[in-house]
Amino acid sequence: MSKKNLTYIDFHTHRLAKEPGVEGIFNQIIGKESKGGFLHSAGIHPWYVTEDNLQLLKLLLTDHISQHDALAIGECGLDKICPTPMEVQKEAFLFQIDLAKQIRKPLIIHCVRAYQEVMHLLESQENQVPVVFHGFNKHRQLAHDLLNAGYYLSFGKSLFQERIQQVLASCPIDKIFLETDGEPFSVKELYHISAETLGIPVETLQRQIIQNYHAIIT
Repeated sequence: MSKKNLTYIDFHTHRLAKEPGVEGIFNQIIGKESKGGFLHSAGIHPWYVTEDNLQLLKLLLTDHISQHDALAIGECGLDKICPTPMEVQKEAFLFQIDLAKQIRKPLIIHCVRAYQEVMHLLESQENQVPVVFHGFNKHRQLAHDLLNAGYYLSFGKSLFQERIQQVLASCPIDKIFLETDGEPFSVKELYHISAETLGIPVETLQRQIIQNYHAIIT
């Protein structure tokens, strides 16, 4: 693969705008938007689910998946600082774990202050599909706990911090992704920061993340 043909994969974004040389995976939040025709994931976000709309969102997600070729389920997960009751969040998350298992699609995880709970639910459901924790910005020990469980980490704007660069440097590159999460910067910046941190050429990192992408997206 020549340099000019290498793609920068933005693993998780909320922007549909195209950037030359970048392939973005758009995150659709079920109940807020539902479209096909482009690379995307689709999920029930813990911020936007309530006791009243939970059953409807389950139906909408199931219908969306049947009509559009979503690459993954998510973002989904648990968030301890949003107002959604935890039991409602857990029911939505368990539903999506089961759906991902049925259709053999990866899970993209949104997790705020609930890593042990998320890991417990994944284990309790005997999850077998690939799992990517998006926007990872925590410490090295947690990173390695997740990696040792077989999960992937996607790093975003936190990579502008030296602390997170050090976490990245400790991770195997066959378990990482890079993302903008829709923030106003180019994912190419993250590739250059990451390549410098890892001591490898940008092109090597591009090839590896493309391989990681193909390893989880079927």
